[in-house]
Amino acid sequence: MRCAIVDAYSAGRYLAERLSARGVRCVHVRSSPDVTPMLMRSFRPEGIERELGYAYDLEAVARELERLGVDRIVPGTESGVEIAEALAHALGLATNGDHPSRLRRDKSLTAAALRRAGLDAPEGTVVRTAAEGIAWAARHPADSVVVKPLDSGGSDHVFFCRSADDVAVAVESVIGARTLYGDTSRAALVQERLYGTEYYSNTVSAGGRRKVVETWRYAKLQGPGESLLYDYEEPVDHSAPEVPVLHRYVRAVLDAIGIRNGAAHMEVILTRRGPVLLDCGARLCGAFIPHVIEEAIGFSQLSVLVETIVEPDAIESFDESSWSWPRAFRNVFLVNDRAGVAGDLEVADELRALPSVVELALTISPGGPAPATTDLLTAPGYVYLSAPTRDELERDYRRIRELERRSPFVVADPVPAATASA
Repeated sequence: MRCAIVDAYSAGRYLAERLSARGVRCVHVRSSPDVTPMLMRSFRPEGIERELGYAYDLEAVARELERLGVDRIVPGTESGVEIAEALAHALGLATNGDHPSRLRRDKSLTAAALRRAGLDAPEGTVVRTAAEGIAWAARHPADSVVVKPLDSGGSDHVFFCRSADDVAVAVESVIGARTLYGDTSRAALVQERLYGTEYYSNTVSAGGRRKVVETWRYAKLQGPGESLLYDYEEPVDHSAPEVPVLHRYVRAVLDAIGIRNGAAHMEVILTRRGPVLLDCGARLCGAFIPHVIEEAIGFSQLSVLVETIVEPDAIESFDESSWSWPRAFRNVFLVNDRAGVAGDLEVADELRALPSVVELALTISPGGPAPATTDLLTAPGYVYLSAPTRDELERDYRRIRELERRSPFVVADPVPAATASA
């Protein structure tokens, strides 16, 4: 069997190695010739038999994939979704939708599809000028609106706005800016701000048979201004009372936007009016460490996806209601309170010494830049905790926050550009 992976970045970096271990020969295709540094740092060549490079000519790439005998084409991360679908449709392989579409990438098109299916979705509009954004916000009075790109991810260029001036600044910041995935935004999305508890569900589908593999709940902190910082995320047992309504909604969303094959990541806010989709990606969940999840519960979204690529009928054997998390578990997002130059990061040893820490991932390096944390993308890392009791886990969580108050990530202020280039 051969599988083509489009943009094996972020969590997609694990795909080729896992598939190769199952005897699948992997080919890599890039959706862009200009990959952002953040994505490029995550790339791992292990398991990739052949690199085809940038898919500037889709017809030529499709012919080459057909010549190689590729059986399946999957995106590694968000930027690969459209190209993966287009190539799969061209070759008549299992994929999503009836034809190639931006529906599963453009947040405005996704919301429109949900409304057509009778599902709740955020009110919003696409704008190309600050004046259009201000006008929409004025017609929809609320204490706050959200401005963001149409097709990015995480918290990339997401703004919470309380005034017309806020909206204008946000729209102008989004339009023309390069997204996390390297695209240039030609428009911005202005939406109502949703209030409630935020969850995400990771799913795997095979031929329209869908399983919710994991559901997690976010906790957030108030950041600078109107921004929110990611505090931590915790898994939710499938026996939890909110799960049935969340999972019914998630499955309905999969139907509405045509996801029939592969992985999907759904972010949903449980509001007073019920569940409302915040964001959706027809690909694996982003920053996570698969082996940590697998050691805790025996599987992950990645492992289930790999099994269904190798044997689609394997989806039937996954019983999403028969398991639970046996220990208290949490993924804590680290917070850096001031920008500067990263020190030797001795704090990493202190973090790893905490009794409940099972894995630490840092996104900064000694001597490199350490931005102040204003969103998910500027967090200096994250820490997985696991403990027999919630009390033990809470104790180490509080210790992490105490360590952060010493500003342990930074040893100096940022070097001015003129000085740095002298």
